Amino acid sequence: MATASLDELRRTILRYRRFIGRQPYAHHVIGLVLSQIAKVYGKAAAKALIRDCGLEALGWKASHRKQTLRNRPLPSGPSRRARSGSR
Repeated sequence: MATASLDELRRTILRYRRFIGRQPYAHHVIGLVLSQIAKVYGKAAAKALIRDCGLEALGWKASHRKQTLRNRPLPSGPSRRARSGSR
């Protein structure tokens, strides 16, 4: 199985970036592509693409913290079941 080039993966991110907020799967595709870039080309390459493709404005982070490739933090607080009471 051939690995996609970094330029091909960058084009995929830019293609799906246009659909964030309009297509429910677009942010998932971008997240998967960023994970692939981090695995094959390194985290530095993924962080550079986050900055270069303008993904920071859409919620992705290119910081030096541990969770750098996540686009949104998980909500905190009581779960839905805990809020609705025991059943």
